[in-house]
Amino acid sequence: MKKVIDVKNFIFVSYIIIPSIFYLIPYVVSYESGFLRMYFFNTFDIPHEVFSRFFWGYLILGFWVYNTLKVTGFKIIYEEQTSVSLNFFIVVFYLAFMYTSIGYLKLLLTPFFYIFISSYRPKTLTFFVLLCLSSINMVIFYDRYPVILILMIWMLPFLSRLSVFKLLLSAVTGIFILVFLLQPLRAGLVPFSSGFGELSYLIKHLFPIYIGAYLLLVEDFSFSQLLSEAIPFMKGALGYESVIEIIAREGLPKEVIDTGVRHGSNSSMYFDGWGPLILIGLLVTLNFSLRFLRLQKLRNAILLMFVLQGPYFIRRTFGSLYIDILVVIFISVILLLYIQVFNSNSSRRNYF
Repeated sequence: MKKVIDVKNFIFVSYIIIPSIFYLIPYVVSYESGFLRMYFFNTFDIPHEVFSRFFWGYLILGFWVYNTLKVTGFKIIYEEQTSVSLNFFIVVFYLAFMYTSIGYLKLLLTPFFYIFISSYRPKTLTFFVLLCLSSINMVIFYDRYPVILILMIWMLPFLSRLSVFKLLLSAVTGIFILVFLLQPLRAGLVPFSSGFGELSYLIKHLFPIYIGAYLLLVEDFSFSQLLSEAIPFMKGALGYESVIEIIAREGLPKEVIDTGVRHGSNSSMYFDGWGPLILIGLLVTLNFSLRFLRLQKLRNAILLMFVLQGPYFIRRTFGSLYIDILVVIFISVILLLYIQVFNSNSSRRNYF
């Protein structure tokens, strides 16, 4: 039996409401002084007008994303799976997807996972097993992402029924859980201890996001380098260095860089110069693909990707998400052609 999850409110909150609030607060706070001082291994005085560009840039990009996804109806149509063998396969596939260390293999496994899990929903017991495996991984390897991934997929039918206001409250609650509970566990510490229970810790935890956004905005990237951050293999083919590494040298001491610490990426790199035109091109291409292909499993996978990446929208460049989307589209088309050829061969055998 097919069921429907409407993620319209979730997309609206994740890509419009939360980013607007996140970048509006420092914009208002910095109004009187003309700048806001932030610290992450180095001190930065971020000008008031920069926060204005963050706010309007994310607001416009959020509305572009929302309007692009309208063609899907914001509906994920799935089937609940009670087959033991299929649920076991989901667990095995999840382990392969999350824990392979081979970059290109992971790039291919990621779209398969999204396509599969968005159209064939496993049983509650399977979700519980996946959550236990992810929690053990977080305690041992300090990686909280698998826990967030499974919880969001598991709770999606419930979250989709919430109003915009209740979703916003849930997001705020999720941030506190992420910062005050999962982050200490990731660091191997006891939650609400050693300063992890103070509000100042939450504020300082956000500084790298703002600083990274600032460094990416003021850095002068070429058109081809901006585009390479959104096209698979283009960066390697042209010999470009990751933008994350470029701003790390600008904003972090060398000894800190050597430990692996980075600011992270941010869509602010597209808020100047050629960036807006590139974003328009990416979203127009995505909209055309969704209209032209008309594959429900493809739409399911892309909607689920946007849902799962929603909490990271304020701190991850849209180009990185678009690379995952292109791979999903490519894999979906290959699967469609394979199914059509298989069905055609089956019909011929039946005919003869």
